[in-house]
Amino acid sequence: MRPTIALWAAVLFLGLQLSASFPDSIVDRSSQNLTSVPGDLPHTTESLDLSCNHIQKLHRGDFRNTPLLRFLNISWNSLEEIDPETFLDTPLLEDLDLSHNRLKNLSDQRYLLHADNLLVLNLACNKFLTMTLGSEFSSLVKLERLALGAKNISVGDFKNIAEVKLHTLTLSLEDNVGYEAGSLKDVHAQKLQIALTRNQKIDHDLLADGLSLFVELELINLIKGYEDLSNQLKARKEIYTSSLYLTNISIKWTHLTYFVNVVLNTSIAHLYATDVVLNELPQRDTDVVRATTTILCPAVAIALLIMILCHRLDVPWYMRMIWKWTRAKHRARMRQVRPEDLVGIEFHAFVSYSQHDADWVHNSLIPNLEGPSGGLRICHHEKHFVAGKTIIENIITSVEKSRRSLFVLSAHFVKSEWCHYELYFASHQRLAQGSDSVVLVLLEPLPQYLIPSKYYQLKSMMSRHTYIEWPQDRAKHRLFWANLRAALQADLPNAPVTELED
Repeated sequence: MRPTIALWAAVLFLGLQLSASFPDSIVDRSSQNLTSVPGDLPHTTESLDLSCNHIQKLHRGDFRNTPLLRFLNISWNSLEEIDPETFLDTPLLEDLDLSHNRLKNLSDQRYLLHADNLLVLNLACNKFLTMTLGSEFSSLVKLERLALGAKNISVGDFKNIAEVKLHTLTLSLEDNVGYEAGSLKDVHAQKLQIALTRNQKIDHDLLADGLSLFVELELINLIKGYEDLSNQLKARKEIYTSSLYLTNISIKWTHLTYFVNVVLNTSIAHLYATDVVLNELPQRDTDVVRATTTILCPAVAIALLIMILCHRLDVPWYMRMIWKWTRAKHRARMRQVRPEDLVGIEFHAFVSYSQHDADWVHNSLIPNLEGPSGGLRICHHEKHFVAGKTIIENIITSVEKSRRSLFVLSAHFVKSEWCHYELYFASHQRLAQGSDSVVLVLLEPLPQYLIPSKYYQLKSMMSRHTYIEWPQDRAKHRLFWANLRAALQADLPNAPVTELED
């Protein structure tokens, strides 16, 4: 089964729906000013969020009461020390987030010796001076996603993971990072993600290694240096990378057109760009002609008439919906999905929603998507969860087998205690699979000022990510469903699905 961090976005609402049966499997103790791991954690805890606290040290025995723990988030704390036997009591631990702390030595992370079941490890944004990985990293034979960051990266730093077959290596770089050419030669990964800080240029040698060693290369937060990037691509005779991703970028129109033309003349087969800000768009100069009164007055009258008709007939809404539908259809035609990306995918979408909105989901959403006019395969917990499995296992399986995750947003969403925890994983899903892996349906107006500040992931997604609004006017429903179906449509293997078995 392919582990994907982002699969946990679906827990957001299912936790609410099923918490009566399994109330203690998901525990959120984030933002509670904790200075140590709580001693009253439920024995059944499988997922634990301790982010945004003030924990400075982890001790042996901190997790002795949580033998079923699989997901642990201790990011945004003040961690400086972790006892080597901290995770002795958590043999099932798969996902560990220690980012944004004060750890100082990547050569001395001995607690990893008792975490050999890890699939995902995030050590980005700590105080590491060098990227030299200690011998304990060699024990992480199951590791698939690794995120790191350091001020200096040298040849030999990754020799202790030379035998580890990663899917994704993420380098979170600081300003003025020192990179030695050839430092990544010991890394065996499908994809390299390079996350830059604001206004940081990518290192020439690092880019060269990325293009020559990895099938997929993703550049995140790239603001400047596009001319250098284009010139380097143009100068290279051989490029191993076949898929290039640009995520959360800002670029001038002239740089973009030049960059695209350069890429078209290389061996790169796929170019993806998401969350793009275009600057200095071209403007065509036109002659200014004086309009006579006989022309101006009728023009003003016609403009006023059009504005009145637009207001009464709600033309802007129809135009927005038609535009979204057109964009969805265009993306579906232009986006080349590789066959390997659809391995194991059985559903077009996994639906996540609040229990308060269940009637709308069951009576409107699912019939219109799965019915004769929709023809989509929708995964939802009532039908596809397997009895005997834990909530977490069912959620992992469900979202792994779904092409996209569909969120039904409402006022109940922001009142949920699970929201902050689950959106953390949703943000990883967008990075791992692309921004179109998440579809947002706004069931009712949700102004950003009503969203609590701790739900910053939701605010970011709503400000950057196109969402589809549910219209109260029944005359608009047909266009709404057409738009939503277009956003979810994909050519999936025609495999009959009855339940989600391993």
